Amino acid sequence: MENKRVLIYSQAFFPDHSGIPIYSSDFAFYCAENGHQVDVITGFPFYPQWEKRKEDKGKLFAKETTRGISIYRGYIYVAKNPSSFQRILHELTLALFALINSFRVKRPDVIVVFTTPVLIGVVAAFMNLFWKRKLIINVQDFQVEAAYSLGMLKGSVILNVINNLERWSYNQAHYVSSISNSMIRLLTDRKKLNPKKVLLWPNWLHNKDSEINLPAKGLFRQRFGIDQTSFLIAYAGNIGKKQGLEVLVDIAGKYATQPNVLFLVIGEGSGLESLRSYAAQKGCTNVRFLPFLNAQEYKEYLADVNAIFISQMKIPFDVYFPSCKAVKPCWLYFLRVRLTQG
Repeated sequence: MENKRVLIYSQAFFPDHSGIPIYSSDFAFYCAENGHQVDVITGFPFYPQWEKRKEDKGKLFAKETTRGISIYRGYIYVAKNPSSFQRILHELTLALFALINSFRVKRPDVIVVFTTPVLIGVVAAFMNLFWKRKLIINVQDFQVEAAYSLGMLKGSVILNVINNLERWSYNQAHYVSSISNSMIRLLTDRKKLNPKKVLLWPNWLHNKDSEINLPAKGLFRQRFGIDQTSFLIAYAGNIGKKQGLEVLVDIAGKYATQPNVLFLVIGEGSGLESLRSYAAQKGCTNVRFLPFLNAQEYKEYLADVNAIFISQMKIPFDVYFPSCKAVKPCWLYFLRVRLTQG
């Protein structure tokens, strides 16, 4: 394939290292490594800590070059523990400055958008009314359904507006892709998209080249002072409301009398402090919190953990399942929530 100019929109990007930024960054680097010219429109790093770096505070725009990629950053409002209103403000500022940055890049051949939020896809679809190029929206999450499930803005005018904008952006796209078969079904059945324009684009590839060579056992436990004989159950990833990690604390409470069982929560996010408080309130001394791990520490963790804990708020549409590649037994837990849609 001839070299193309690829424009990528993403709410967050490298060096952010959890959730969507992992996939949007890796895709951008892959395109550049294969000879394509890549521009990225994004915000300043903030995720998953929901906190900007000191050197970025107060900046409106910045342009960086990383591994052959031109990154155009714009101001975003970031609150440490965002309320619904603060999240709206965050997304509005992201969309506004992404729109301005869209006039700073050269006309692309291909546009790829990683959503959520919905508004970043709306900006790309609007600009493509003038560019008239191939537009692909990659849906990593469904913002409207997530808001319903978490009781955020339920039945509000704002949520209806977001829903309508989402459908408009999908209809403007040449292709809409997502990461699982259940999410593909939601696009065709609930969003009423033509199946011919819907693509499965999984986050992970499973082949021999992607196999992880784990280090010797015991290094992770030694590094963090964990007894070698403990049965280790751990969650690693973003810590937010949607993960429902309070259930991990509740389960840990049931094992309080078994000193050889230890629960780890590894990661950061807007829900970290409230989860810490919940664990302290429950008196769970068998729950330990660790920050995000680097690549080597993560491999050591995989070698030493006995079971990986995955939880997710369950919603009526059954589309949310964390992207993971299992190298150890997984303990899956879904929280069922009752909701009335407005």
